[in-house]
Formats: sequence, C-alpha cells, structure tokens
Amino acid sequence: MLIKYGDLDVTHRLTEYKSSISFANGYIIGNVPTMQLNLKFDNYDGILDDLDITKYWEVQENENCEVRYFKVYDQPEKYTKSLSLKLYDNNYELDVPYTTQLSYPVTIKDQLDEIETLTGLSVVRTNIPAYILEKEVSWYDNTIVIRNYLGWIAELFGANVFASGKGSLEFVQVTKDAFAKTDTLTNYEKNELYCVSRIYYENGLNPLEKGDTEGNTIFLDSNNLYLTDEQNLIDKLYDQLNGLTFYSTKSISMISIDNLLPGCLVNYNDEFNFMVTDLSITYKGGEFSISEVDGNTPTKNEERVIKKITNSTRIRKL
Repeated sequence: MLIKYGDLDVTHRLTEYKSSISFANGYIIGNVPTMQLNLKFDNYDGILDDLDITKYWEVQENENCEVRYFKVYDQPEKYTKSLSLKLYDNNYELDVPYTTQLSYPVTIKDQLDEIETLTGLSVVRTNIPAYILEKEVSWYDNTIVIRNYLGWIAELFGANVFASGKGSLEFVQVTKDAFAKTDTLTNYEKNELYCVSRIYYENGLNPLEKGDTEGNTIFLDSNNLYLTDEQNLIDKLYDQLNGLTFYSTKSISMISIDNLLPGCLVNYNDEFNFMVTDLSITYKGGEFSISEVDGNTPTKNEERVIKKITNSTRIRKL
C-alpha cells in the first residue's frame, strides 16, 4: 500500500481504508462513475492540518495495481489526533454544464477537444473507434452536464468512462471475455442467467432495435441524443454485445482482484461468470484486502420499464 499527499508519503499513518465505485442502476454501458475513497489517518502531530485541496493524493493498493489519483474537495470540519478524509477521482469534476462555444455542426472529436479545455482533464482516445470520433453532431444543450455527454458518447460503442492516471479520463469497452478468475468467494448469491440477445433504443418515433427477445435486452438511454435514428450504431452495438453472458449476482465477498472495475466479468472457479456493477474494497491490517461486490443486473423477469420521453427531449430529437 502506498498513499502520498503531494510528495509526502503518509502510508504509515493509515488506520482505515475503503474505496467504492458503482454503475447507475440497470445500466452496464454508458456509465461515468466516480470512485470514492474513505481514509483515516493518525494525525498525532498535525502534519495533515490545513490541507491543500488542489493537491492530488496518489494511491497504489499494491505493486501490481495501477496508481490512482484523488482529491479532497471539502476540508474536514475539525482537526483531531485522528483525521478522516473523503476523496474522489477526476470524474467528480464532471457534473458541470457543458457550456460549449463551438459553432455547430461539429464532430464528437471537436466536442472532446473542447471538454478537455473546459475541464483541464485529458480524454484518452485510444479505445474510441474512428467512426465515433468522426460522427457529426448538430445539436447542443448547455443545461446538460459534461458527465452526461461523456456517458452518451460511451454508450454509442458499449463503453464506460473511468478516471485514469493524473488528470485524465479513459473510455473502456465492455467485452465478453473474463477479466480475471477467482476461487476465493467466501459468500455470494447467484440469481438468474443474463444473456444479451437484443439492443433497444426508444427514440420517441420509431424505436431502433436489433435482435430478439429470447435472451435479455440492453435498453439504451432514451435521452441519448447522439443516437436518434442511426440504425448502424445499434447494429454495431449488437455485434459487440450479442451473446454476452453472465449470472446476476449480489452480496459477493472475495479476496480483492488487482485493477478490477465495474463492467468487468469475473470467472468463479470455472463454474460461472459474473459482472461487477458495484465494488467496494476494504483493507484489513494494512495489507489484506476484501472486496464486496454486487452484479445485480435486470434479468428477463425484471427488465426496467422504458421511461416515457419528455416533451423537451422529443423536441430536441425532432
């Protein structure tokens, strides 16, 4: 475990550690989740008083894990010998309106360039297909926050957006391959089998869809204005996600897996796969970490109801 505040190594002061991150309920793509980190330190000499909230905290759970960066956005109310802090990664800064100054129509690449300027965060393009970057956009809404824009873009190619490194964001596609294997589940509840056989988007006029209802349907966000009437995007999503299979699970306890994030598939003992949609990690004794995982995904018997499109959204689509 390594924890640094700026250049100051405070790992030896750590007394409690818990990280948590989760997807929106019912969605496995198009998420832009924020990782929260709860830390407790021995602050016997007051060295962590008067924190500079502009400084990044560097966290590495072990030598095989990626280094992650967080900030404290609110000063603790009071300082004591024991200091508790709540930190968040870069995605925390995305809940601001996208005050675009571009002259439309533009491309998604143009929008990402402007979002970088507005947020000061770098958007990694490595995993974004060229047809997404080059897609023309002829609408904008300054009341919609940047997090929603990025989530809608991610949904176009079956991805989610995570904080990555210091001051950057990365799009990560959902795949049918298991991220890791484990035989350390100490507790779990396995529910119905989830198998994607259909993609559905309610555009308020003529719904876009591909596949059949033999398995499960991935319902796309009806408010996603990037989709409108483009059947080719639905077709590409279907090709990517058709046949994605795992069991809906909850209340899993297991030894932590390095670099695991929501959206990943984990194979348990060659018996079944489950998808992580909610993850929290707690360290015991400074070295041994336990993960609490939920992978509760709507199945055929409980698929979420398509929400009626509001008049304002319908007008924007028209």
